[in-house]
Amino acid sequence: MREFAPDPAELEQHISDHVPLAPATAFRVVGGVDARTAAEAVVEAVGEGMAQPQAPTSDIPENLLNPAGLVGKITRWINETALYPQPVLALGAAITVVGAVAGRKYAGPTKSGTHLYTLAIAPTGAGKNHASKMAKRLMRKADMADLIGPGQFMSEPAVYQQMAKTPQIICFMDEFGSYLQKINSPKGSGYEKAVTGVLRILWGASFDVVDPPRWADSKSRDELKPISSPSLAIYGMSVPDDFYAALNSVDIANGFLNRFLVLPTDAKPDEVEPERDEDLIPDLLVEQLRTIGATACDPRRARITGDIHVAEQRIGWAPDGKAQAIYVELRRNCQDRGDDAKLLSRTPEMAVRLATILAIGRGRSVVDAQDMRWGADLALWSGERMIADTNSYMVESEHQGRLKEVLRHIQAAKRKTITRTDLNRKVKHKFTGRQLSEILGDLADSETIAIERVPGSETGARRPTDIIRLIG
Repeated sequence: MREFAPDPAELEQHISDHVPLAPATAFRVVGGVDARTAAEAVVEAVGEGMAQPQAPTSDIPENLLNPAGLVGKITRWINETALYPQPVLALGAAITVVGAVAGRKYAGPTKSGTHLYTLAIAPTGAGKNHASKMAKRLMRKADMADLIGPGQFMSEPAVYQQMAKTPQIICFMDEFGSYLQKINSPKGSGYEKAVTGVLRILWGASFDVVDPPRWADSKSRDELKPISSPSLAIYGMSVPDDFYAALNSVDIANGFLNRFLVLPTDAKPDEVEPERDEDLIPDLLVEQLRTIGATACDPRRARITGDIHVAEQRIGWAPDGKAQAIYVELRRNCQDRGDDAKLLSRTPEMAVRLATILAIGRGRSVVDAQDMRWGADLALWSGERMIADTNSYMVESEHQGRLKEVLRHIQAAKRKTITRTDLNRKVKHKFTGRQLSEILGDLADSETIAIERVPGSETGARRPTDIIRLIG
């Protein structure tokens, strides 16, 4: 790696401008700058400590939805062909497809692959399927239908058999939350429950060799060869309730959840007249995708033959060191997050993968500050939303689930205040009067909400009305 000696003032200003992780913190360069490598020219936060990023409560910032290069072009094309445009979901499909096509060929600055597990989360009826439909059409037009994998894996052996046969694939998984509930079910078989373990292994096995297990009950399974440089990408779709209901504390502890780039949106857009005909796929997108997928050997043979180790093309750091400084500071910030550190532990690696994919789509051989800042901002936003949504949705008991569901409706109400009657409508009368009273009582006892009974004479109602208000 090339050595560099950055100007301290320039590096300090760059960190201030491009790493919006600790706005109230001063920076200084550690240990001077005499001919140190980029990895050593690290900045150290000084002062009263790192400011904690606030958990986001809205969709992705606009500046992240229009990236440069092929990723941005595919994102815009998907949106322009949609009856119900969903920029967040379009971006997720675009970045996952470009990363999947680059798989087994391009390695990022940390020698990571480019395959992603992306989860698009949106309300029911919000147009979730359009992005995946158009992504698959683009890949088929580019003669990459063999890269499209199954919609579900029903067992651990199924994953290994598929990857041994086609080590480079992208799986478009609809109703991913329901699928995860099935394989995480206490009633599921051992083979079903082991699926998440295989997915964890494959996410981190960039340019490595994975040895499939040996099963005693099937001769064909015993014959599986080692899988060289596996590249499994996933673009899953789900509604929030289904996905988070399928998770448990084990999925956080074992690192399954933090391997996902979670891209949620609360939007339910109105129907519009598409700007483009979805049946007309731009030649420019097709050709650029084909260029990324080309390899020194036959592209199709490289994709479908597991014992061929495709020589990697290394995408390094830009020589000015600015992109690497962003990565180092992001990594430090994520490590210093207390209870949230576990869910953010792979955010820096996710950011590098995103930045590498963006650079490849821009036709560049290095990750520069523009790529890394976009990757860091998107990965951190996703991680923060995952933390917030996990706290809001994920439950360990039925009663806890009821509490969180009621609380979400109170939080979403205007001025965070709602009548009991309106709350009952919001939950679609799914709770009995006694159950709702118990839920509200528990929330009031924990000083999460305040309940005020207003006489009917003041509201014009025949009976007193309970006004429920969120505290804090």
